Amino acid sequence: MSESDGLRKHSKETMESLIAAARIMYEGTPGMTLAMVAEKVGIGKSTAGDYASAQKWKKKYKNGEVTKEALELADTYKSTVADLGPEVTPDQKSEVIKHIADDDAIAKRAELLARHRREWAAPRAMSAEAVQSRDLDPIKAFDRAKLAKITAETLSLVQNGERKAWGLDVGELPAGSVVIIERPVKNELRQVN
Repeated sequence: MSESDGLRKHSKETMESLIAAARIMYEGTPGMTLAMVAEKVGIGKSTAGDYASAQKWKKKYKNGEVTKEALELADTYKSTVADLGPEVTPDQKSEVIKHIADDDAIAKRAELLARHRREWAAPRAMSAEAVQSRDLDPIKAFDRAKLAKITAETLSLVQNGERKAWGLDVGELPAGSVVIIERPVKNELRQVN
């Protein structure tokens, strides 16, 4: 990277946080291209492309991807039903659909949780950079810490919304909840000798 391109050389920690932010932008923003991400974050297009390839960045859904995914699930269903033979019952077909849907939902939830874990690298790196530079440039360190805090809060809001939308928190009790279990008590007294 050169200064003439409007880009500057970044420290390793800064570069890691910029790459993490670029990935979040690219994967989570519909219509966002690698070139747009590179410009917004301040890294080179080829750098963004290299990291996207190496880390296998993936858009949530591209145009036509939902249709492609539906066709793949339909093919899985057809082949599974065909494997059951000609005497397959409607109940067996229903079970096949249920298992395919469950497997797909599990895979998507696992992918979502993995992405959620990866996304926390950006605010963590920004925070670490702020701590490291606090003695050299306190104002820059403070600004970096503010950015880390804002990024973490925004990430938390987005991820909480996604968790609710995907039903990942179903069954979890709100903070401060108390569970009371009532059990019948036997009215037998034992004598101790």
